[in-house]
Amino acid sequence: MRLTKEQIAESLKKLIDSDYMHSDDDSLICYNLNFLEQQISGIQNAFPQNTLHAIAIKANPLTSVLKILKRLGVGAEAASFPELNQALNCNYEPETIVYDSPAKTLEDIKGALHFGVHINADSFAELTRIDNILKTTRLNSTIGLRVNPQVGIGLIESSSTAGEYSKFGVPLTEFYEKIQEAYLDYPWLTGIHVHIGSQGCPLDLFKNAYARITEFINATNRLLKNSNRAINIIDIGGGLPVAYCNDDTPPTIEEFAKEVKHAFEKLEIDDYRLITEFGRYVFANCGWVASWIFS
Repeated sequence: MRLTKEQIAESLKKLIDSDYMHSDDDSLICYNLNFLEQQISGIQNAFPQNTLHAIAIKANPLTSVLKILKRLGVGAEAASFPELNQALNCNYEPETIVYDSPAKTLEDIKGALHFGVHINADSFAELTRIDNILKTTRLNSTIGLRVNPQVGIGLIESSSTAGEYSKFGVPLTEFYEKIQEAYLDYPWLTGIHVHIGSQGCPLDLFKNAYARITEFINATNRLLKNSNRAINIIDIGGGLPVAYCNDDTPPTIEEFAKEVKHAFEKLEIDDYRLITEFGRYVFANCGWVASWIFS
């Protein structure tokens, strides 16, 4: 979905006629909030009602926009501790915040645990740090581990994170048994996180990634059954392609959600929570920069 030239022109005319423009301004960033609300509504309607849609702060870190998103009933995904603080300052409830930084310091982890946000660890070393902190700290958070499903790269190699090598996540094929051991060893580890890339990823790549994750969850939960534990939080990331040009035809949110549903229908647990991390999909094509020269 894209804003048409006519919609942008109409909005720009209203802006020019308003009191928001001043002679000392060089440009303004404009957002069609009705369009933004439609994007959020489309995501919410496509997924199960209890899904947490944690919108990526890095895609639009404007405080006023984040507050609008909160009113629309979504959460926030923070890729850094300053973003986490920004979400809290916008009054997001901790349970609606996902903290994904791949380079957390000990103080970052302690802070996130203190606030009680959902944390996605990015490595075995980070799991060890979390475990050491939890020996003297009360657990207020839910915690997951990011894995690389290794299903291949998309059309944009630099932003793909599911090839044989990726700078993010633990490779699933190479460390399959060690990842399972982590879930067996850490009773607080109940989530799994997969994000295959930002833009340029065809629908089949998502489909293959979620199929691999489903297989891993089922196999691991069978091992956890005797301990009455399970992986029951599934963070599927974001990265759904958007239309940058008029002739682009990316998959719709309904098509994407259908593939997610099909993959997770094979889960051997009924009670689980789904998390998404859409960013560019929410904001792309609902805003523009208006620049002008005053005489």
